[in-house]
Amino acid sequence: MPDIVSKLMFPPKIDKVLGPGKNTWCEFHKAFGHDVENCIVLGYQLSGMMKIGLLLDYLVGGQEESKQELSEEEQRHEVPIHGEINTISGGFFGGGCTASQ
Repeated sequence: MPDIVSKLMFPPKIDKVLGPGKNTWCEFHKAFGHDVENCIVLGYQLSGMMKIGLLLDYLVGGQEESKQELSEEEQRHEVPIHGEINTISGGFFGGGCTASQ
């Protein structure tokens, strides 16, 4: 884990609240405003590390196990299926003119 910590770019310490939680402490920013679980900056950095493979040893289950758990249909896709996205389409419910006149 120390190797990962050395790759993080820690922000400079500031004396202002960084979010709505005046009593919530972010260990990464060393400031109040949000907790480390909701730290967007830390999340972006960790996401980047995952994309380049720096966190493979820390992922639950590893790469081989997750591949075996895929159904046959999911394995046939060139692009892996990560989940389902539901959308609403069709425009305005009431119909009629939508431009202001």
